[in-house]
Formats: sequence, C-alpha cells, structure tokens
Amino acid sequence: PDGSMKERITYSEPGEGAWRFPDWHKNVMVCIRYLKDVNYSEIFLMDSIGNNTQRITFNEAEDSYPKLSGNKIAYTFKSPDNILFQICTINTDGTGFKQLTRGYTCDWSPDGKQIVYTDSRAENGRLWIMDTDGSNKKQLTFKYQF
Repeated sequence: PDGSMKERITYSEPGEGAWRFPDWHKNVMVCIRYLKDVNYSEIFLMDSIGNNTQRITFNEAEDSYPKLSGNKIAYTFKSPDNILFQICTINTDGTGFKQLTRGYTCDWSPDGKQIVYTDSRAENGRLWIMDTDGSNKKQLTFKYQF
C-alpha cells in the first residue's frame, strides 16, 4: 500500500507487445496485450502474481479496458471494419461473446448485476448504466461534457 516492495509480474521480450489496462478481482487479473507485429490487442487472464497466463480473445479487433466480475469480463471492442467502439462481455473461458451497446469504457456494479459505461456518441450524455445483458439502458448524465 505504501509503494514499497514492488515486484514485476509481467515481462515482454524485445519486440513483443506491452501489457496494459490491468484489473484485479480476488486472485485473478485481467489485462490486454498488444501482440507482436499486428495492430490489435487481445485479452488475457493471469493469477495475482503473473503466472498461469491464459489468452481469452482471439480476434483482429482492438480489445481494451477489460473489467472482471466473477466469471465475466466486460470490455471495449472495436472491430477493424467499424469506427465505433462497443461494450461487450465474454466469459473468462473465452465463450459467450456478446456485444451490448455502443460505448467506450465500462465497469461492473459492486453486485455484478449492471454495467456502467460511457456512451461513445457525442450527442448524448456520456454516462449510462445497463443490465449485464444490455437491456434497461438508463442515461445518468445529460450534458455533453467530456
């Protein structure tokens, strides 16, 4: 807590992509990694000391800002053929991919029943909340301020 006793838990060989956007839930971390020689990132899980790394996504999209809740990951997804960012979920075993709504970043409610997200459309208020299946979207802010 005081910043002492730092320990590096991820390593990248020269030319390999960097690890980014970590999120920690209990004894598991989720993060993204930019892959070598490509222009996109994938989601990975690992234990809290950086071992047992598992790749979760296998696509040519830009996956970013992953957030973990139980056995689900909510994250930002941008496919190479679309300029819009999407909020998606996927199970921690890589199954059950679902696009929920347009948005840029997100996080889980403390009880894991809702997702708060920033809407990527400039004409709307930026902060919204929805159920984890993408239903019951509710706008929380109403003035465009980024």
